[in-house]
Amino acid sequence: MIVAIALLVVATAPPLEAQAADTARVGGFLVHQFQANDTVARWLVGYDAVAWVTSDLAMKLPADDQKRLGNEWFCFKQFDIWHAVYGRYDSLADRYDLVAHYQETGNGFVVSGSPVDTSRMLDFARALHTTQAHRPSAVRRPVRYNQYIRRLAVGSRSGCSRPGNPMV
Repeated sequence: MIVAIALLVVATAPPLEAQAADTARVGGFLVHQFQANDTVARWLVGYDAVAWVTSDLAMKLPADDQKRLGNEWFCFKQFDIWHAVYGRYDSLADRYDLVAHYQETGNGFVVSGSPVDTSRMLDFARALHTTQAHRPSAVRRPVRYNQYIRRLAVGSRSGCSRPGNPMV
């Protein structure tokens, strides 16, 4: 209980601007580092939840569409709404074949007909494809990995993988 209260105090600490210095500590944690890690952790939890729900939906696609799926699927948040896209990246043509686009609603996820940022799709698909090709063989199989990718400030990307992905 004391740990939970301490974490709550740290998580609800004033913004960095309100701190006296970058070395401010609450409960032994550097406040600015904890807040940065908390932001990333919350994003990962949201992304993971979207990935699990929408991957189940993608597995219900017609067989012809499922054959078009590749490893280059990802989720993103736009205007506080989560989206997930599933498709396949063709490295020779440098093209992303979008098979399914899901969008968050108040009641889960639905197939979306709203436009998707094609430059984001291509950038993310290219990055995921490149990353998969450079994974050490020890982590390629038999464990499947969830993949995470997001655009950071100034157009850079951040990505990681962790065990647990039910998708192809």
